[in-house]
Amino acid sequence: MAEFEDGRAGTYQCRQRQRVTAEDVAKVIEETKYEADFHVLVVSCEVGGDVREAVKDVPDWSVWDVRDISQRVRLLPRESAARLVEGHFGPDWRKVFVGVNVQNSFLEPDPWSSTYMLGSSLQLELGIAGTKSEPCGHDPSWLPLEGTAILGDSGKSNPPNPSNRTVAHWEIPRPDCPLDLFMRGYLIVGCQRRFGGLHSPTIKDRVEILLNGSLLDGFELQFSPPGHNDFFHEAPYPDVPLIAPFKDCSTVYAWNIPRNYLTDTVIQRLTIRLDRDVKWDIDYIGFLFEGAPRPHQVFISHNWGDKEVARQLGAQLDSLGIGVWIDEAEINLGDSLLERISQAIDSVDYVLVLLSKNSIQSSWVQKEVQIAMTQEISGKRVKVFAVVLDDVTLPSYLVDKAYADLRDMSNLPKVLSQIVRRVRG
Repeated sequence: MAEFEDGRAGTYQCRQRQRVTAEDVAKVIEETKYEADFHVLVVSCEVGGDVREAVKDVPDWSVWDVRDISQRVRLLPRESAARLVEGHFGPDWRKVFVGVNVQNSFLEPDPWSSTYMLGSSLQLELGIAGTKSEPCGHDPSWLPLEGTAILGDSGKSNPPNPSNRTVAHWEIPRPDCPLDLFMRGYLIVGCQRRFGGLHSPTIKDRVEILLNGSLLDGFELQFSPPGHNDFFHEAPYPDVPLIAPFKDCSTVYAWNIPRNYLTDTVIQRLTIRLDRDVKWDIDYIGFLFEGAPRPHQVFISHNWGDKEVARQLGAQLDSLGIGVWIDEAEINLGDSLLERISQAIDSVDYVLVLLSKNSIQSSWVQKEVQIAMTQEISGKRVKVFAVVLDDVTLPSYLVDKAYADLRDMSNLPKVLSQIVRRVRG
C-alpha cells in the first residue's frame, strides 16, 4: 500500500512471470481485499491485448508491463531514475524490468568494456613471485586471496632472489571492443592489501611495464608516504570508471594504452620487470577500453519474450561489423519512446522483425513494423526482413517479404550469413 501527499492510497502488486494471462489478472483482482483509490498490477513480461481488456472495464485497476515500466522510468529526471533503479529494482529486477544488468547501461549506452585476470595467473620468467600455494618467503597473511601474487623478493626467501630483477608476464584477453572503434584504453592493476602497491626499501629502484613487447611505462620509485620507510609509486587514477573487482582494492594503478601497442589477436601479452628489491602485490590485472558507437545499420524489432534471441543476434552482428539498434541499450532517459524508435528506424538500412508467438500479438512490434513499412513504401532506404522463431503464420503485411528460418537455433550461422549478405549488398 502506498499513501500519497494528496491523500490518495494505492496498491502495487508485483508478479515475476514469463507470461501473464487474462485469467491470472482476474484472479489477482478477485483476491485483492485492500481498500484503495487505485490498484496497479506490475508484471515482469510484456502482456497482450487480452490482459489489457481484462482490466479495461474494472474500476481503478491497471496493468503495467515491462514496456510501461521502462517508459515511465525513462521519462523521469536522470538522477531520480538512477535512484529508483539502483535503490528499488536491484540487479535481478533491473534485468527483468529494464533489460540490462548494469545501471549505466540502462541510463545510457555504455562505451566501456573490460577484461581482467587474477594476479596468480602469471608466468614467471625470472626472479621470485609468491602465491597462496607457494608463498616463497612472503608472510601468508599478505596473500589473502587464491588469486593474489606478490612479485619480488620478500627479503626472507630461502634461497634469496638469484637474479637482479623479477620478470613475469600475463596473457590477457582483449576486451570486447573492435579495434576499428577503439578510442582509448587502460591497463588496470589492483591490490587489496594496504601498502601492497609498488614499493621498495631502495630509492630509485626501477619498474618497467611492456605491452606486446613495447615499453608502456618505465619509472623509478621515489615517493615515501608518512609513517613508512619504503619508496612507492604514486599516480592519480584517471577519469574513467573504476570497475569491479578493482573497486574493492586499496591501491589501483592505470596506464594509458596507445592503439598501436595492441595486436589484432585476442590475447595481449603484458610483461612486468622489477629491480631486485621491488615488491608488488597484484590481485587483479586487466584492461578497460572505451569504444566509439558503431553506426546503426540494423534495427531489431522484437517482443520482450524474445529478448535473449535479439541480444544474441545483436551481439553476433556487431562482432561481424554490423551496427545494431536494440531499444534496451539505445533509449535514454527523457526520450519519447515512440519518437525515439521512429528516429532509429529512419537511421538504419534494415529492420529485422523477430516473428514468434510472442511478437505477432505485440502492439509494439506492430507499431515498429508499421513505421518501417511506411518508410519503405515512401521510397526511403529502410527495408524489412523477417526472422521466424516459431511455427507462426506470417502477418499479412509481411507475406511478400523475404524471411530467414530460425526456428532451430542451430541455423543461426546460416541466418547471420543471410542478414550480412542483405545488409552489405
